[in-house]
Amino acid sequence: VGGLISGKQQQEAVQKAGEEIRVLKDELMMKIQENEDLHMQIFETKRQWEEEQVRLQEASSSAAAELEAKHAELETEHQKSTRLKSQVEEMERSIAQLEDEAAAAQALTDSLRSTLESERAQAGERIKSLEAELARWVPFDEARFDTWNTWDLSSRRGREVGRHQHAVAQLQASVVEVCTQSCSMLQIWTKTFGGGGDEESATRLQVRMKMSDMVEKLAKMIGERIPNLLGAVDFAHMVPTAAWALDFKTDIVTVLQTHRKFVMYQSMLLLHDWNSSYASRSMQEEAQAHRFVEWLWRLHRRLRSLFSRMRVLSCVQGLSTSNHSASHFALARRLVKKNSTGTHASLQAPPADAALCVVESVRKALQDVSQCWEGIGRCLSAWAMAQA
Repeated sequence: VGGLISGKQQQEAVQKAGEEIRVLKDELMMKIQENEDLHMQIFETKRQWEEEQVRLQEASSSAAAELEAKHAELETEHQKSTRLKSQVEEMERSIAQLEDEAAAAQALTDSLRSTLESERAQAGERIKSLEAELARWVPFDEARFDTWNTWDLSSRRGREVGRHQHAVAQLQASVVEVCTQSCSMLQIWTKTFGGGGDEESATRLQVRMKMSDMVEKLAKMIGERIPNLLGAVDFAHMVPTAAWALDFKTDIVTVLQTHRKFVMYQSMLLLHDWNSSYASRSMQEEAQAHRFVEWLWRLHRRLRSLFSRMRVLSCVQGLSTSNHSASHFALARRLVKKNSTGTHASLQAPPADAALCVVESVRKALQDVSQCWEGIGRCLSAWAMAQA
């Protein structure tokens, strides 16, 4: 019995020792695991510290390089600022020198201007004395000569008289040329737009016949009446008579009325079509028709302006001297030249300048009419190409 008890106690002691050993092993394993975790944390901390150290070293190197670059840039800017400062000082000296030169030049200019004015005054006095001597040695009565008397010019204005006569001759030649071109264009117009097709309505054919009649009448008047009317009066030497003025007004009114009817009928033919084909017009054909009509009405306005300016030109000569008052104006000029002192130059200004300006305006109006015909010619070409 005592042996059984001792054996049981030994087993219990062994079991107890085994339990203690197992507990110790478990604790040992836990310590080992904790030690490994601690070593891992130490390693990660060390690695992070090394990375941070490398990053800080790189940032420090970059900051040092940037600082060196900024220092070099600062040195460059300092040198540039020094150079600019020296340039500014040099330019200030140059400006001061130029100001001195400008002041000297201004003083020289003032001196030359005063010298020139004095020489001009002396030359004027010399010219007046020479003119007086010339008038005394070679007397010239401009009242005896129609050309000088018409324009109320002195004996020393011969070139101006020739210029006026040349301008009037060019004006008459231009009018005749424009009339000839207009007649030719209107004859071609009748052949081009006078005939109609069988598919046109009676109303459109009637409008086309009226347009053809207006074109023929207009061509006849422009080819015969206008050149004869302008050739019957000399714009340079005659004041138009009352009969001529009445004929001019009547014929011009008739021409403008006929031309207006022609433009109206032609515009109706171009813009309005009583057939169903009107709806099939393209946008390009419609634009060409409107452009055509616009040029026709522009030509009518330019003709009205041309005839108005020609009427003004025929009236300008009535405001200047003429042959029947030559003695009166010759006496008046002699009295004015004798009594005037400072106003001699202003009183000697001829009224022919106004006539010359009107001649230029008439020439400009003729150019406008020619440009209108050129535009109509271009429209005719485009219209023919579109219809082909």
